[in-house]
Amino acid sequence: MKLDAQAQGVIVTSLGDEAILHILNYETPGVMWLKLESIYE
Repeated sequence: MKLDAQAQGVIVTSLGDEAILHILNYETPGVMWLKLESIYE
């Protein structure tokens, strides 16, 4: 759990406001990453 929170923090703080809106509703960093890949790939 702690590592998930750290990973989410890294992802969220690395993104711009618009990108954050796409992933804030996801609970795990893995799912966040997959969503970002689908958007920006």
